[in-house]
Amino acid sequence: YFIGFSMLDIVGGYLGKEMAEMRAFRKQHRWLAWGNGLGFYLLLLIPVLGVLVAPASGIVALSIGMKDIK
Repeated sequence: YFIGFSMLDIVGGYLGKEMAEMRAFRKQHRWLAWGNGLGFYLLLLIPVLGVLVAPASGIVALSIGMKDIK
C-alpha cells in the first residue's frame, strides 16, 4: 500500500495536481494504491528482472489508471 501511495503522489505531481486535490483523490481511490502496490511487490519477486521492470511498470500503470478515472 505504501509503495502504491507514494507512486500515486509522484504521478499526481507530474500531472500538476494540488496537494488537497491529491488527498481527496487518494481517499476516494484507495484501491488504486493497494492494487499498484501489490503489483509492484509481485513483480519484485522475479529475481533480477523485477528490480528493473517494477518501478517503470508501476508508474505507467498508475498514469493510465489516473487518466482512466477522470
